[in-house]
Amino acid sequence: MLYRYYSDPHFQRLTGLPPEGATLRFMWHWHVITRRRPSQITGTLACCISATLQREHLRS
Repeated sequence: MLYRYYSDPHFQRLTGLPPEGATLRFMWHWHVITRRRPSQITGTLACCISATLQREHLRS
């Protein structure tokens, strides 16, 4: 039951916990993102997703 709270995005946002599966390497990045306005978070996540997709495309 406790795991459910830790994996809940709303709980993570309130406590500053990283998203499920994040490594310590991205802890600081997550810390910075959680302190931004929602519109900034959306832009940042879109950028991260785009960069990840481009890397995956280049690998294949």
